[in-house]
Amino acid sequence: MNAAVLAVGAKLDRYEVLTKLASGGMATVYVARVQGLAGFERLVAVKVLHPSYAHETEFVNMLLDEARLAARIRHPNVVPTLGVSGSETELAGFFIVMEYVEGDSLAGLLSNAHKQVGKLPAPVSLRIVLDALAALGSAHALCDESGKLLNLVHRDVSPHNIIVGSDGLARLTDFGIAKAEDRLTQTREGQIKGKLAYMAPEQAIGMKTDARSDLFAMGVILWECVTGRRLFRGETATATLHKLLRAQIAPPSTYDAALAPLDGLLERALARAPEARFPSAEAFARAIEDVAPQVGGVAAARVVARSVRQCSGSKLAHERALLESARRALQPQAAGLDQSDAADGVSGTISLPAAAAPVERAEVAAAAVPAQRGLPHAAAASGFFVSPAQPRTDTRARRKTPASAFSPSSRREAWPRRLTHLLLVAALAASAFYVSFRQARSVAEAPAAATGQVTPGLGSEASAPQPSDARPAVRSSPDRR
Repeated sequence: MNAAVLAVGAKLDRYEVLTKLASGGMATVYVARVQGLAGFERLVAVKVLHPSYAHETEFVNMLLDEARLAARIRHPNVVPTLGVSGSETELAGFFIVMEYVEGDSLAGLLSNAHKQVGKLPAPVSLRIVLDALAALGSAHALCDESGKLLNLVHRDVSPHNIIVGSDGLARLTDFGIAKAEDRLTQTREGQIKGKLAYMAPEQAIGMKTDARSDLFAMGVILWECVTGRRLFRGETATATLHKLLRAQIAPPSTYDAALAPLDGLLERALARAPEARFPSAEAFARAIEDVAPQVGGVAAARVVARSVRQCSGSKLAHERALLESARRALQPQAAGLDQSDAADGVSGTISLPAAAAPVERAEVAAAAVPAQRGLPHAAAASGFFVSPAQPRTDTRARRKTPASAFSPSSRREAWPRRLTHLLLVAALAASAFYVSFRQARSVAEAPAAATGQVTPGLGSEASAPQPSDARPAVRSSPDRR
């Protein structure tokens, strides 16, 4: 079994898979959607363990740890975790639901920039690093419910785990191997987790890590962003480790003299001794802000967004095309219910139910009598009534509708249309009854007007009371001469 089983349309709880977004060593991330009333749709990112790990207790606990820790961090520069779902009995096991961010990883952005223009502009690089430092500062300061510091360390800070959105905002993600005091799983002594080229030296040799280990990784990222080069990458893992622990680190001005203001800052950030580094993410960010004006300043979010479009525009367009293709592929599944609704009259032509047939016949009979007192014929005015000769909807046609059309989500989407249908039928039935009543009343008044008689209660002018000051008629009598 492999991750390919999660094809377009696969269901993960209430989420419907649209396309694969990325894959890592432990899990695959998909773009999925959740739908609601009135065409509501929200895209989410779903992180699913690889099938070989989906039911392994250690990896499941790591996934649950990531969800719990990330959900506690509420910061605009951290990808929000919306929930965790699944079970041990499901094919995909447990999975994390996160906010979908349209954009590219910093790794992809740097790679594309290297191919196109060589490197990112320094102000854009500084903005991205400052956003990531803000996220790290929030994570390092995270406390539990009682206010106790959790001493969280991300331990996997790298360009792959910084998402730069098309909105120009950089966000930190993937707390899968983060160290915290209340984790379900703890890293065993001597075990190394993370990407070697971005590890702090103490982490690479299995020693204790703290917040300053993450800041070393941020120093590596800043160095690579402003120079457009890789710092510790070697041909093999052994060569990479040797560079990390022993190789001399060249200042950025070696490759670009305009970057000289960053030399001292990065020398401190990349110190191999933890005590020689910046003590906190806030201190690192202040140092960047102090020297930023000398290298072009810090770019605004809209400038970063422009760089994302320029460097990764083709990747974003490809993702949008995949999502649109998935929507089109899933559309016929919902079309069955729409077709049955149209057969019931929702699409415009409404057939009255059998209970309303007498009213319809009264309407047809009354049409032969000319309208009186300027009352319009409601059926002609509305145009909604159907000729009696028109065949009614055959309910057997609904039995031929595919079963997928009657799924819970399809029924939830259809009930507003059905409610509108029922209300419209009720309104038309009431209108028909009113017209029939007025026609009957007019027919009843016609004979009375011809004979001079008055029908009580029909509003005739002859039945109106005489004025109170009218003099009574006096009949003469022959006896009073």
